[in-house]
Amino acid sequence: MPVFLRSYSMRVFCLFVVAFLFVNVYGQAYRGSVKSLTDTAGKRILHLPVKNTQISILSNPVFTPKPKPHELDSGKRALAEKKKVHVYALLLAYSREADGDYHLILMDPKDSSTLIAEIPNPQHPAIKNNIVLVKLYTQARKTIDSAFGAPTTQTKFFTNKPKLSVTGIVFFDKAGHGLGHAENSVEIHPVVAIRVEG
Repeated sequence: MPVFLRSYSMRVFCLFVVAFLFVNVYGQAYRGSVKSLTDTAGKRILHLPVKNTQISILSNPVFTPKPKPHELDSGKRALAEKKKVHVYALLLAYSREADGDYHLILMDPKDSSTLIAEIPNPQHPAIKNNIVLVKLYTQARKTIDSAFGAPTTQTKFFTNKPKLSVTGIVFFDKAGHGLGHAENSVEIHPVVAIRVEG
């Protein structure tokens, strides 16, 4: 094979490898370490006491204002994201995202307020060596799988709206991140514990 073809092939191969590694390591692109709880503050936040609240409070911009853009673009966790919360919710729909996360659309049982909760993929390269997080995310996903079946990339809506008990960390995602997103872009991401109540 001529040298220039080998060189071209090598360049293509190297680009492929770089792209593959980028997608797998940084697949949770937008502030991935924060929403997977693998950031430097994650371990401490995981052990914070749980605050009982409601989706209607979390998703209300008056009660839970979205941090300023510079707080979210700094690469660090905003002060408002240093909270571990618990809510009761109705499950409107769920699916599995391209990065493997379970995407849950939750509604407040007392009104029509909604927000998104996500259970990260425990096999994601950024997570899979963290024994504590792998155990938490695996157990949460098993709870969903056992009760409703493993989600697919197609969104499944529930007519009976099962009730869930959800514990996780506050996270502010990009605006308009999927069906059911809160007005202030708040999410429970990651979910660290979940129970089906009925």
